[in-house]
Amino acid sequence: MKKIKIKLLLLGILMFEFPLMAQDIILKSPEVGRPIPKFTLSDIQYYEKKNVSQADFIGKWLILDFFSESCSACFKSFPKINELQKEFKDKLDIILIGSKRRGEKIRKIYERFRERQNLELAVAYELELLDQWDIRAFPHVIWIDSAGIVKAVTTSLELKSENIHAFINGKGFEFIDLSKAATSKRQSSYNYAMPLLIDGNGGGDLDFRFRSLLSSWDPEITQPSYLASIDAFKDNEKLRGQFQIVGASLATLYRYAFYGNLNTGQKLGYNQPILELTDSSLFQHDPITGKNMFNYSLTVPPEKSSKEYLQQVMQRDLINYFGFNATLEKRIMPCWKLIATNKAEKSLKSKRNDQPTLEGSQAGYKMKNVPIDRIIDLLKVFHPYEPPFFDATGIDYNIEIEIDALMTDLKSVKTALQKQGLNLIKGEKEMPVIVIRDMTQ
Repeated sequence: MKKIKIKLLLLGILMFEFPLMAQDIILKSPEVGRPIPKFTLSDIQYYEKKNVSQADFIGKWLILDFFSESCSACFKSFPKINELQKEFKDKLDIILIGSKRRGEKIRKIYERFRERQNLELAVAYELELLDQWDIRAFPHVIWIDSAGIVKAVTTSLELKSENIHAFINGKGFEFIDLSKAATSKRQSSYNYAMPLLIDGNGGGDLDFRFRSLLSSWDPEITQPSYLASIDAFKDNEKLRGQFQIVGASLATLYRYAFYGNLNTGQKLGYNQPILELTDSSLFQHDPITGKNMFNYSLTVPPEKSSKEYLQQVMQRDLINYFGFNATLEKRIMPCWKLIATNKAEKSLKSKRNDQPTLEGSQAGYKMKNVPIDRIIDLLKVFHPYEPPFFDATGIDYNIEIEIDALMTDLKSVKTALQKQGLNLIKGEKEMPVIVIRDMTQ
């Protein structure tokens, strides 16, 4: 019994006095914040010793830079690293470690670079170490402090004078941890069979620079929601570059894509697309069931958030998803024209000192000291599926008018306007119109 106790006590002392030994058994590849696993380098060239181990670097700052013969970035970085080694020659050792996976070829390649670029870097070739630490991507740079602790695992891009200054002064610098432990953890949280950023797959739900999304609208989940224009958030620093509509017909999507908003008129265009399609069923929507109604969400980088760019992206999305060929053409189209009699020209003019007001509801409106375009705006709101409304009155002053009508009843509105000396008549005008055809046409 005494002998057993002595052995157990001795084992406890060894674990206490030499904790690195126990860690080396478990730790196979370098991890940031932990001691560098045991390693040996044999036949180092252009260094003070031919053979070294990790123990030889206790009290020294060390950078191991692994490279392969096919890594152009590695060889391109050597002149810069050579200058860094000169700059920090009394404080830091940089050792290149090349893979001998193809015999002596990498050694010959490096020697050619060394001679032509006057490199003075220490270099070793250790295939076994690369396999032991499972290093497969290059350049692969391991930063080890004077206590033998791994402080960073990076590419050669982080090899900069300011980073080395921070390193040897015990300060951190910005880098992405490329150690096997860190990359395995990141990769294990990513499911290649799932869309990126869904449920945190590969990052947070909002970790994207550009996103374009189209889905079917479900009236049981959301109410229809439209924006005034495709660049409605152009003056909002937080929302700039975002556009989203919910519960929109396909015709509405095309109006945003080509006009930039839902307004229509001679300058913008006809309010409904012309369908020259063999099958136009997708344009037959039902707001009760949600049939052929869609949600569309677009986010672009703020610096690319111009109205023109947003429209271009949306147009491409519509082509990619629905496969129709859409163009904006000038055609003679039906319209409503608002004209004025001599009575209107005399009776509608507002007094200059009147406070501008526009009050009303579905049952009628009162206006004071407003432009006559406000009547056109109301007609568009209450009758969006009618041909476009145009002001042909020639009235260029602010007006005062009462429209005593049921605003959703166009016949009632026409009658109320006639009492005020205004007539709403059908006509025609040349205007832009969206023409949608099969892709083969």
